[in-house]
Amino acid sequence: MRPDSWNTSGALLLDGTRMRERMLAALTLKPSWSRLNIHSMTVTALLFASYAEALGSDRVELACAESATVGEVVAQLRALPGGAALPPSPLVAVNLTYARADQRVASGDEIAIIPPVAGG
Repeated sequence: MRPDSWNTSGALLLDGTRMRERMLAALTLKPSWSRLNIHSMTVTALLFASYAEALGSDRVELACAESATVGEVVAQLRALPGGAALPPSPLVAVNLTYARADQRVASGDEIAIIPPVAGG
C-alpha cells in the first residue's frame, strides 16, 4: 500500500474515483417502496369560509392510499401550506353525510371540511 492511502488516524481511505462511484451509486438507488402505487386514488376536499381562505382554495384534489380514512385526509390537508388553520378533528362530511375520522374514503369521494358556524 502506498503511504498516501492512509490518513493520519491510520484508517485506510478509498481513492477518489472509487469514493465518487460509491456516492453516485448511493444517490441513484431507489427504495423498493418507490415502486409501489401508494397513491392509488383521488378524493376532493371541499373547504369553506376561513378554511378556504387559509388554504387559498375552496377545493383541493388529494392523492391518497386506497385504505385512507377521513382522519388521514384531514391530516394531509393540515400538512399543506396554511393547513394549520384546520383543527385536528374538524366537522367533516363525506358525500353530503357527516362522517367520523375512522370512516374509510373511496376514490372520487367529496370530503367537506366544515368550519364552525354561528348565527342568529
